[in-house]
Amino acid sequence: MSLSAGKLSRNAAMRRVFFAVDISDEVRRAVDAHSQTLRSEFRSAPVRWVKPAAFHITLRFIAEASDELIRSATAKLQPDVTQIRSRPLSLGPATSFDDRVLVFEIRDADSVLSRLYDVNSKVLAEDGIRRERREFKPHLTIARMKPGDAPEGLIEKHKAADVTPAPFIVTSVKLIESELLPTGSRYTVIETFRLKHEDQ
Repeated sequence: MSLSAGKLSRNAAMRRVFFAVDISDEVRRAVDAHSQTLRSEFRSAPVRWVKPAAFHITLRFIAEASDELIRSATAKLQPDVTQIRSRPLSLGPATSFDDRVLVFEIRDADSVLSRLYDVNSKVLAEDGIRRERREFKPHLTIARMKPGDAPEGLIEKHKAADVTPAPFIVTSVKLIESELLPTGSRYTVIETFRLKHEDQ
């Protein structure tokens, strides 16, 4: 991701953070080309398009995280993540959630994302963050809309996309802070957790 690196703040304010896996430059370019095609055709639609630099695969999102929680989760997560081997992922079909979020599914043949999600959920549960009730479905989001705002043809056009970049290797998990600004969300990487290299 084209993001800045950051440190924990000294104040006690709660922070919006999420754990995510990055994608390859090839996948980013291919998805952005598809996104640009849709944006050109549906230029006046009330759609919030995700910027290419912000494309990622979310593992967990925490709307309110204290610095204490972040420190604790960071310390616990690294040893577990280093036991998971880097494996390839690939971009799956284009689809939508509830006709308001445009996404690409992520093919995870070796279940590396599922294992990372489980490890992440276990660590967060130890610090009082409950496991999500909904099923984990790895995906890459390219656009969001309010219910009922999808213009005619947009979702169908998206789902018909044939975007097939080469598989990519997941090598790390990033803990990222999301700050809501008038110009949009600003992402700052707080910590990077490395997976075990394939050759190890």
